[in-house]
Amino acid sequence: MHDPLDPKKFILGIDSIDQQHSKLIDMMFSLESAMSLGDSRPEMESIIERLYAFAQSHFAYEEELMSRTDFPGFKEHCAEHRDYLEKIVAICHQWGDGGGGFLIAVDLHRVMSEWATEHILSCDRKYTAHLKKHGIL
Repeated sequence: MHDPLDPKKFILGIDSIDQQHSKLIDMMFSLESAMSLGDSRPEMESIIERLYAFAQSHFAYEEELMSRTDFPGFKEHCAEHRDYLEKIVAICHQWGDGGGGFLIAVDLHRVMSEWATEHILSCDRKYTAHLKKHGIL
């Protein structure tokens, strides 16, 4: 299940954000490892809680930097953040309702993979030059 995600390809060159993104990748690899063992339930609750807290903190951090530097794509980027938070909340509710451990793990992995490959590699790259131009490294 471990797809060949090279953590280096997620480096944007903004140290604080790169460190945060590496935590997301680490959580995704932890989930993959738990899933490969066949029973991801013990790890799921921890990952869901950490992921939700991480997403809130990370998105707030990015949004503060974008707001402070008047990033032109700010509103659109924030809307993407809200979409990911809604997906994570929906998974939290599914988990809390006791529905389908492995299927929820698969769904959570999909959301995390999309966040990494679609959001970081595409959307976050759009603000990188702007933030660097404003001295955020």
